[in-house]
Amino acid sequence: MDIPIKDENDGADKDGTKYLWLSSANKRMGVTSGSPVHFAGNPSAGAVYVTEGALKGDIAHCLMNRSFVCVAGANNLSQLDPVFSALAYNGTKIIVEAYDMDKYNNEMVAKGAEKIYVMARKYNMESKRLTWNPAYKGVDDWQLSLKNKLILN
Repeated sequence: MDIPIKDENDGADKDGTKYLWLSSANKRMGVTSGSPVHFAGNPSAGAVYVTEGALKGDIAHCLMNRSFVCVAGANNLSQLDPVFSALAYNGTKIIVEAYDMDKYNNEMVAKGAEKIYVMARKYNMESKRLTWNPAYKGVDDWQLSLKNKLILN
């Protein structure tokens, strides 16, 4: 959403919800959305990047020509395990954690990033951390800035 929804109890530091998942969990016999995982790229790539947010991953995939697994949030990892299993089966050797740069000052994001390394090791995949200029929050912002510099020069 262009204008995120904020709960009345959200503090000033909360941005609000930008993405809504279809769910009936609050209904009798309802179901959750199940923390969906989004994938962009080649499912047999040797290296696959993991980031937060489908749109962010799609943009980064287009700008970098790399494969991206995108989780709904830093700790929404319940569906990542079967994805890593399939990637390992397909020949992926390296998982590159590309969470937002707030992983260095947001404990919850840092914990989510750490879980990626543990899960990659479970499937005998090497894991690496991608970092960039912290003036750019996400991998998509960073790559867009690089592309814009090339265009301006």
